[in-house]
Amino acid sequence: MTPNRYALATIWLGVVLFLGTAYFATTTTAPFILPLLKKLAPGASNAQLHATHRVLRKLTHVAEYALLALLWFWAIVARTGRHSFPRVPAACGTSSSTRRGPPPPC
Repeated sequence: MTPNRYALATIWLGVVLFLGTAYFATTTTAPFILPLLKKLAPGASNAQLHATHRVLRKLTHVAEYALLALLWFWAIVARTGRHSFPRVPAACGTSSSTRRGPPPPC
């Protein structure tokens, strides 16, 4: 089952890399997305449509990388069987009432 999880993460990595090519650049997707946005918001100005297109592209980037991170996390946790993360040492960023002096470097 683990190889399937690695395969899924690797395939999605390929999709993300393909979506980052010139085939899906702003100038390439605009002729398809802008008319759709114009139908959804007929009163919007051209600048508003372009801004919405830009925001949608950025949100799509966040979503595809979030899914990529989730798939790799899933594959790694399934392989190692660990479901907990190592704790960050308490000395980094938190204060202790029993310790005196400046905090240690992190």
